[in-house]
Amino acid sequence: MQKKLVFIIDSDLYIRNYFETGFINKLSKTYDIYFIYSNEVNNKKFIKQNKKFLGFYSISNFKKRIYYLFNNVLIWKFRKKSSSFIFRFYRLLNFQNFPIKIKSTKPNFSFKNLFIKSYTKILSISFFFKTLKTILNSQILLNKTVLNYLEDLKPDLVIYPTNAFEPLVSEIPIICNKLKIKSYFLIDNWDNLSSKSILINRPDFISVWGTQTANHARKIQNIPKKSIFICGTPRYESFFKKKNLKLKKIYNKKYILFLGTSLKFNEEMIVEKIDKILQKNSKFFKNCYLVYRPHPWRQSTDLINLKNLKKTIIDKQVKKNYLKLNFKTSFQPNLNYYPSLLSNSEFVVGGLTSMMIESLIFKKKYLALIFNDKKNYTNQYVVSKYFTHFKEIKKFENISFMSKAELNSLEKELKNIWKERKKNNPNLDKDLRYIINNGKQGYFSKISSSLTKILSYE
Repeated sequence: MQKKLVFIIDSDLYIRNYFETGFINKLSKTYDIYFIYSNEVNNKKFIKQNKKFLGFYSISNFKKRIYYLFNNVLIWKFRKKSSSFIFRFYRLLNFQNFPIKIKSTKPNFSFKNLFIKSYTKILSISFFFKTLKTILNSQILLNKTVLNYLEDLKPDLVIYPTNAFEPLVSEIPIICNKLKIKSYFLIDNWDNLSSKSILINRPDFISVWGTQTANHARKIQNIPKKSIFICGTPRYESFFKKKNLKLKKIYNKKYILFLGTSLKFNEEMIVEKIDKILQKNSKFFKNCYLVYRPHPWRQSTDLINLKNLKKTIIDKQVKKNYLKLNFKTSFQPNLNYYPSLLSNSEFVVGGLTSMMIESLIFKKKYLALIFNDKKNYTNQYVVSKYFTHFKEIKKFENISFMSKAELNSLEKELKNIWKERKKNNPNLDKDLRYIINNGKQGYFSKISSSLTKILSYE
């Protein structure tokens, strides 16, 4: 008899990463899989195609607000666990008294900031914190819909793809413990365990990208080593298979790929400068263009001035949404597009983003821009200083870091990388393995192996 698994899905992102990659379809050949969806998932047509769809669940705005406020307490109380938490706390305060100074017209004092500082510090005191945690973990506040679905089905395991930040993160372990069901969190992204929050109620098991995130799970989240499985991510599964193939070109031009960031950063200035450099040095760069790919869920609403650019193309996959300033997460770029875009580029330039890893998979040199734009508190200099998961990649040979934004310095660095762009890095696989599983066993094999172990435990 097949073991029963329940996937709880609360984002369109997870439909893309776990369904469209074929991962769950493969898994369904071995296990009897059921699904519970958040009512906030937009792809309702897809959901109705699931034959074993148990139903929707919802979380009230009031409850979301409570969890949001509690998370603020968590990042303050556990701020010493990760410098990313410190950054997130300063962000709550609109960067009031932030150590790195930026030109700003924002007032230095506000009652909102005073309120945030007061309640986070008071509620992080042990007595108040334990009391608050007890209240939030009480049976009264548990999601009754999810509880009832699981109680009726009695599955062997609940699987939850997550960024470790959703309100249901703290409830699933409690619900599963109450019903004596094992819980398994699939951590979806590179930074989730080091930059979002603390898992105040830990699942029985957790899967992570690589050695680095396994360390974050142990040191930041206090998850026992025996509960951690290094599996990678399904969205990169096809990338590893295609990394040595000659892929059909998207653009019939030589191009350098520029990757924008989700956080506000004056990348428009750099795009304009690179355009000038490519115009000035057309012969050196062999008439190369710049393909600018803004982050599909970017927070900035600044647009580049295309009238001034002669060597820049906005990437066709995101161009329409970018020009319409549509950065909703309901737009999920097709993963099949990425391999050709990356593989056929000469090299890659951009901010600190998870697409650095995708670039390395396709053996590309990456110029990481970590200068202070003196305009945004979320510029890449600040990100490089505070975000825990980025600090450990500075030793990677395929990544160069540029802390200056001057035209001459940028031109020199671009020329240097151009000359070195095709040189092989013998340590690349080792560097990558630290971040993400890239062994002979792919994501599906790793997850299948972990499930065999989990389901055999008494």
